[in-house]
Amino acid sequence: MNEGPVGGVERPVSVYVPAEPPLDPMPLVILLHGFTASGEIVKSRFGLRQIADERGFLLATPDGTPNSGGQRFWNAASACCNDEEIEVDDSAYLLRVIDDVVARWNVDEDRIFVMGHSNGGFMSQRMACDHADILAGVISIAGTDDTEAALCRPTDAVHVVHVHGTADKVIRFGGGVFMAPYLGAEPTVGRWARYNDCAGSVMESQMPLDARVPDSAETQVTRYLDCVPGGSVELWAMVGSGHGFEPNEEFRRRIADYIESHPKPE
Repeated sequence: MNEGPVGGVERPVSVYVPAEPPLDPMPLVILLHGFTASGEIVKSRFGLRQIADERGFLLATPDGTPNSGGQRFWNAASACCNDEEIEVDDSAYLLRVIDDVVARWNVDEDRIFVMGHSNGGFMSQRMACDHADILAGVISIAGTDDTEAALCRPTDAVHVVHVHGTADKVIRFGGGVFMAPYLGAEPTVGRWARYNDCAGSVMESQMPLDARVPDSAETQVTRYLDCVPGGSVELWAMVGSGHGFEPNEEFRRRIADYIESHPKPE
């Protein structure tokens, strides 16, 4: 493991390097915590270090900015979670983190992904809006997007997986208001399907996915079809699940499979 100055000395970032780094360039996953949490918390909760070792991934876990109460947040969207309107550009900051990791390690620049939970999920989508030219894709868990479409102008196609509990009472599956209005899960993936010029038809998986602890086959996967190269859109709806999320081994394996099989186009 290596510590900053990745991204700048004001917020040192933990970067986990596989115990036996492969000779080939390594995919990079930036994992973002939720509101009030931290990089260390989300790294421990998601348990991705083993999969990083097995698959040869780099894993970076930065910290958001603390507000006046010491609660860390990402300035991702009007709905979540900069309620004090602190001047911070987290989109630019996370791009610096990516640039620094690329400069220091053997990164597969066709497989750079941002994954986050809750406020980190909002920030993942913000990164896809702002940096689709850099990112291969994002995995957003329980965090959607602003209702104002003009705030998102991706320049390239991007791979998007949106994971959301249908019984989430914090960031509701059907949309709502947190600090401001936010989209529901289905309108969120519908928007990305339009950005990625998907044909508009969808395909639901025949077998539910077991995605979280406690184990149960609770997650219905819906995929949009016929998107442009470099773009794909999936909704993983965790039926009956709330806002908290502890991924299990199958989720980690499925996400690793997705990252390996969804690079930026040549």
